[in-house]
Amino acid sequence: MKSEKLYHALKALLTECVDNMGLPQKPTIKVLYKARDIVWKYEKEQKKHELEEAPIPTPLASKDSTERKLTMNYE
Repeated sequence: MKSEKLYHALKALLTECVDNMGLPQKPTIKVLYKARDIVWKYEKEQKKHELEEAPIPTPLASKDSTERKLTMNYE
């Protein structure tokens, strides 16, 4: 969903740039695909950085489960 919004924003920006330069054509499909690829690459990098920065969750044993294990070993 987010990449779709960025894609449409890039498309609008490219269209506006082409219009301002006075060129008679709209952005080509090739240019739009390149914009989409840039957006996807950016999002992939963002997710990669988020995963690297996220702390690794460590399972915390509850007091009850530890006590249960100890009592089971003695029985």
